[in-house]
Amino acid sequence: MKVCLLLQTCFEWELMQMDDSNSHLMKELSFRGVVNLINVLKMMPELDQIVNG
Repeated sequence: MKVCLLLQTCFEWELMQMDDSNSHLMKELSFRGVVNLINVLKMMPELDQIVNG
């Protein structure tokens, strides 16, 4: 769950800091892609445990 919150926070920060859509994260990931990634991480708690050790 920690990874989900971190990812969401980073994405939201990038949205707020974005300068005419020049943000690196905005170029690489769409909002829908980030939401889908967060949902996958929520459904796979074992992945979160592997990442966080």
